[in-house]
Amino acid sequence: MGHKLELPVGKNWMREANERNLFSSYKIISLHKVGLVSKKGSPWAKDSIDFLASVLDESENEIQIWGVEIKSRVKISTINKEKENMKKLRRKKHEMICDNQVAKFVADRNERYQLLHHSFVYGLKRVALVVGDKGGNVISATVVNFSNNLQNCYEKMTDEIKKHCFRVGL
Repeated sequence: MGHKLELPVGKNWMREANERNLFSSYKIISLHKVGLVSKKGSPWAKDSIDFLASVLDESENEIQIWGVEIKSRVKISTINKEKENMKKLRRKKHEMICDNQVAKFVADRNERYQLLHHSFVYGLKRVALVVGDKGGNVISATVVNFSNNLQNCYEKMTDEIKKHCFRVGL
């Protein structure tokens, strides 16, 4: 059911963000599906993201590309858990944060790593985690701004894993 909900949740996030001007000078223009990709210069690093978003930065009058990862909470228990976490954090439905805040705003460690991996493979500065319900409604959305420092550290770590765990010549 999660894959079927990606497009409705993504469209609702884009509509809400634009109608309510949630991310100050950013306007989400469109969402694009992409297949499996490998990182340029590191073909062993692969990833598949739900969407790439074309975003207009109105203050700079330039187009940016953001990653978008959609997660669905379809059971009442997982929906309530998401809402409880939001209430506990006193967070808004839509947040834009720095990467040093991700552990606070994204409860699931696997989802945090997935966002970082998307950022690394695609070379993205911003990746959104959009959580929706079974009706395609947005429960929460967190746009993470990834620093060059964190991306560089992640690259060094993945290079070490490759060096020690995979055959030479990949």
